[in-house]
Amino acid sequence: MSYNWGPHYIIPSEVVKKYSGNVMLREEYNQDLLDKELEETNLTRPILRISNPWYYRKKDSDTWIKAGESDDIHANFPVRWDTTDLQNGQ
Repeated sequence: MSYNWGPHYIIPSEVVKKYSGNVMLREEYNQDLLDKELEETNLTRPILRISNPWYYRKKDSDTWIKAGESDDIHANFPVRWDTTDLQNGQ
């Protein structure tokens, strides 16, 4: 079995060519998928907290930098990220 709980590459829109300014990162919570994966890994303890950290890294770098973290499931784990000082790129 393969579980990919690692980073996803997210871009806000195909129209956006410059990634600069304040953006709101969000990710939908899928309880059914989480239940399935926990059952397959035999992790049956009650879930006490769910948190979604957000990371970014420069292209060809091995270092991930934390942009923020949220445990607000109902708002899709929002994290406001100011990208103004970041170099544009992939």
